[in-house]
Amino acid sequence: MQTETYKYQAFISYSHRDKAFAKWLHKRIENYKIPKSLREKYPNLPKDLKRSLFRDEEELPTASVLGDNLKYALAHSKKLIVICSPHSVASLWVNEEIRYFKELHGEFSVLAIIKSGEPNASSNPNFDDALEAFPLSLRYEVGADGALTSKETEPLAGDARKGADKEMALMKLIAGVLGVDFADLWEREKREARKRNMIRGAIGATIVALGVYFATNSTANSTNIELENLLKNQTTVEYKLRHDNLSQEQRVKLYKVLDKLKESIKNKKATLAWLGKNKTAFLEHIAKIYNTKGVDEAIKTLEANEATREKRKIDSSKEYVTLAKLYVEKNQHQKADANFQKAIDTFFDFENGLAYANFLQKQNQLKKSETIYQQLLKRKLSTSQKATILNNLANLEDKLNQNQKAKEHHLEALELRRALAKKNPSAFNANVATSLNNLALLEEKLNQNQEAKAHYLEALELRRALAKKNPSAFNADVAMSLNNLANLEEKLNQNQKAKEHYLEALELYRALAKKNPSAFNYYVATNLNNLASLEEKLNQNQKAKEHHLEALELRRALAKKNPSAFNADVAMSLNNLANLEDKLNQNKKAKAYYLEALELRRALAKKNPSAFNANVADTLNNLANLEYKLNQNKKAKAHYLEALELRRALAKKNPSAFNADVAISLNNLASLEDKLNQNQEAKAHYLEALELRRALAKKNPSAFNADVADTLNNLAILEYKLNQNQKAQEYYLEALELRRALAKKNPSAFNANVATTLNNLAILEEKLNQNQEAKAHYLESLELRRALAKKNPSAFNADVATSLNNLAILEKKLNQNQKAKEHYLEALELYRALAKKNPSAFGLDYAKSLVMGVDLFNLPKENLQEAKEILLPFRGVGNVNWMLSKIEELDSK
Repeated sequence: MQTETYKYQAFISYSHRDKAFAKWLHKRIENYKIPKSLREKYPNLPKDLKRSLFRDEEELPTASVLGDNLKYALAHSKKLIVICSPHSVASLWVNEEIRYFKELHGEFSVLAIIKSGEPNASSNPNFDDALEAFPLSLRYEVGADGALTSKETEPLAGDARKGADKEMALMKLIAGVLGVDFADLWEREKREARKRNMIRGAIGATIVALGVYFATNSTANSTNIELENLLKNQTTVEYKLRHDNLSQEQRVKLYKVLDKLKESIKNKKATLAWLGKNKTAFLEHIAKIYNTKGVDEAIKTLEANEATREKRKIDSSKEYVTLAKLYVEKNQHQKADANFQKAIDTFFDFENGLAYANFLQKQNQLKKSETIYQQLLKRKLSTSQKATILNNLANLEDKLNQNQKAKEHHLEALELRRALAKKNPSAFNANVATSLNNLALLEEKLNQNQEAKAHYLEALELRRALAKKNPSAFNADVAMSLNNLANLEEKLNQNQKAKEHYLEALELYRALAKKNPSAFNYYVATNLNNLASLEEKLNQNQKAKEHHLEALELRRALAKKNPSAFNADVAMSLNNLANLEDKLNQNKKAKAYYLEALELRRALAKKNPSAFNANVADTLNNLANLEYKLNQNKKAKAHYLEALELRRALAKKNPSAFNADVAISLNNLASLEDKLNQNQEAKAHYLEALELRRALAKKNPSAFNADVADTLNNLAILEYKLNQNQKAQEYYLEALELRRALAKKNPSAFNANVATTLNNLAILEEKLNQNQEAKAHYLESLELRRALAKKNPSAFNADVATSLNNLAILEKKLNQNQKAKEHYLEALELYRALAKKNPSAFGLDYAKSLVMGVDLFNLPKENLQEAKEILLPFRGVGNVNWMLSKIEELDSK
């Protein structure tokens, strides 16, 4: 059973005369750091309470009192916090917020804190009624009908009045918000308070000491001692960070120190490994200098030896590579590039060429890297060396969308590695698994899904076996295979399996990143991003948002150090987060994220268009969809056209990979043109999209038949609008046939689409006086929508009302007056209930239904007055003016 998720942990209800206290309370709760020990005891706790509270003045400054936005916030809040005071008692709106919240969530999710006044003063003869602190709706239960009953409650409230223990009151409230035992929080708070003063001095001393360490840049007697000191200092800082009561400023300082320590440790180990492996006489001398005097002196000595290198080509090439690696350690990538180039100019062998090509690939200099790989393949190589080059080259070609070449090279590398593993499995099974994984990634990209799944599973089996013997070496590979397999399962709608595999991968990556964040934070972020996308698909939106934000934070940190390598990932997270904010109608946030993502992707595409133009097109399309929704039609059309131009160019080179995207752009553009009454342009684009989607569905019907049906339905709506009734009917019938087939296999996903097409087809048949066919289709649509609404009334009751209304009009036309009236009245009651909860969304439908009742069924004229009151604020919108004229006409009869 799926647990209900909430957008907000709590809604703060308060009188605006208590605004200063409300702001203090809001800030203290959201800044509360949930202890690790508490999360271990209560594993379902959120990571923190940041941005988890709703306070109307901060969240929705333009919201009207108990308007739709406030009702939405109350409905999507897990708890209600009432700030109790005589001011809140006097506030009609505080009382109404409490009453409405109780009606939705019951009595037991309401928390209270007393700011001033006296609780239950109105029922205590010793106090003046004017001192009452508890609002009426807090003191009495709310019945099933939403009205206050005479049954009193006993509100449990923390006391934050002057003279009371304000911190204890705050902890009680936080315990209630988190749903944990108050004693767990309070005992810890008292215990940590005693430690606070002891730690402050130690932290300051640590930061000063470490600052001196970094300023001196390795003054130890040897590199091994340096490394030992770095590791000791890392342990010290990590110990300090485990204390939850550090101030934010202290934690920020220590995390910066910790990042520097870890980066230094990583680079120190890499350089030591290279120097240990390459032992020419001169490099042994460099190793001693590096160990005793540090990286800067090693660079200086190597650069001073430039004049003798021409006579020692092999040795000197290794010195250039060493110098390049030292510059990588110093993050001086331009100097590193120059020395790698000197190395291969001096002596071009497998080791030097591979080192330079890998460096270039990491820096996204893909064409140059490809050239070096091709040159290496022309040289005499061992089987293992050739397989390595083919594998790396295939990965690069995949990134450049040279898919056919990439697959050929992956298969060739796999064949070579299988042969090696047959003779020596312990040495080469890891390489076989790598090739299988990379091949599967490419096959998934090409929609060769069954081949991809088989290869992922084989790679996972090999890696689990390797990790069983050596977890520290192979757990990362297991996590990678799990993540990739989950991506494919999500694509195939095997969502439960996908989530299980994502979570297993995330657990492994978090453990690895805990030990080595600089190496594994990238993978944690990738896994979080993928998991969030699945959760969004499953409408677990709050979890999805938390995971997207965590991924974005990690990726921004990585890109700050190396923008050329990680800006693409930042842009991906921004784009995905924007999609979710768009879905949640957080339109301003969504647009800001889309624009930031677009700016990053344009910059990446300027340097490497073949790799990043597809991403630019994706963001343009998403941004245009949002602008369409916001009626920013001119901007939307410009962005749709730019996305279409990019996708046409990509599809020209690789139609199998990009024709589906071209069809999406055409369909979206046509929808906008239809909205703008640019009917001929819309029709041309719908027809082109339909042609592309038919071709795709011919090769892969399970993946693309739904898209064909969507375009047919859209095209039919346009043909109906143009009075091309015969064509419209043909398109509706074809769309219906496809959607019935899809719904037969997956009714929960496609029954709503079947019902929509049936309803649209019936409207057309009624127009053509094919009344019996129309009635049959209306009834079938109604039956499907009733079933959907039974499971999810908030999502489908409006569709049920639409079907009932349409059916009633047809039955009235056929003089089936009794049935018509019954269906009309049922629709009216549904619209009334919908309009009561969300007047801005359903008020006009309710008003239209009221007018229809007087016009067709001679209902009382008083209904016209109610409809008129609803319609007047919307004068000039849609067909409101026509309905107002109809009211005047009916009223005068």
